[in-house]
Amino acid sequence: MIVVAAAAAVVERTGLRPWGWQDGNDGFLVGGMGAPVVTVPERPWSNYFYEAIFAGRYGGKSYIGAARHLIYAMTFPGSTNIIAAPNFKTINRGTFPALKKVLAAHGLQAGRDYDFNKTDMVLTYRWGSTAIFVSLDDEDAGRSIRAASIWIDEAGFVSWEAFKGIQPTMTEEGYPHQLWMTSTPTGRGHWTYPFFFPREAFEEGYSKTDLGPYILAESGGPQAGPPTEGASPP
Repeated sequence: MIVVAAAAAVVERTGLRPWGWQDGNDGFLVGGMGAPVVTVPERPWSNYFYEAIFAGRYGGKSYIGAARHLIYAMTFPGSTNIIAAPNFKTINRGTFPALKKVLAAHGLQAGRDYDFNKTDMVLTYRWGSTAIFVSLDDEDAGRSIRAASIWIDEAGFVSWEAFKGIQPTMTEEGYPHQLWMTSTPTGRGHWTYPFFFPREAFEEGYSKTDLGPYILAESGGPQAGPPTEGASPP
């Protein structure tokens, strides 16, 4: 009952829904879609589905990212979930505090509903799901983990190599593989711009990074070819 009540509270507080496409509701973009027009309808918890929120400081993006993590962890008990950030300083000062606010806001208490191992930076929920905190200043971080979902906080400060290192860890069997990002915008020169705005980046000549294998096309599958050929930004 605690899990069900907590899930309902998260949905009511944040406006998030566990199923389906929510653009215009919680502000998430889908990787490879561009904005603001999105033509793909519902695609509930499909494999390798990427979303992101970009907002200024104190915009509440980390709180919403943490809420989405909690919904996933509750919807799929027993799942292994990575919570990543550019470094442990960001995790300790921003990412983890946001998660603790979400947990507290919805009545989840340490020692009753979850336990946190500070040495290993692992949070274990009483319903079997786990959250493993990973610092992406090491591009090999997390490679040994088999995860169901990944939340990357402040993705705009994460390197493309680090993303390519963490993304393949979504191999835990029996769960839909989901990845979402929250970040302060860092400009068109960062890989997150062509990742989420490939057409715009191609037209503007802002990327020659091959993002094709990682982006979803409007038809609902991987891009047939990378739409990101062109010059890097000056």
